[in-house]
Amino acid sequence: MVGLKKGEIGSVINKYAKGISQLADAKVQVDILKEQLIVLMPQLTAAKKETAEKIVEVDARKKEVAVIREGVEKEEAIAKD
Repeated sequence: MVGLKKGEIGSVINKYAKGISQLADAKVQVDILKEQLIVLMPQLTAAKKETAEKIVEVDARKKEVAVIREGVEKEEAIAKD
């Protein structure tokens, strides 16, 4: 009986030890990901800024294109007449 309980307790201890080991491994992985994120954050910030600038540029060009398109459509209408 005592031997059986010792075996059960040993099994439980092994399960806890394995769980603690897995938690420690997960912590190491999280720390690595945090470091990578810290390194990549300036690049992300720069990319966001570039994207915002490109959006402004594209919007400005859309307005220019709309004006040109309107002129071309008028010339096309005149040419068809």
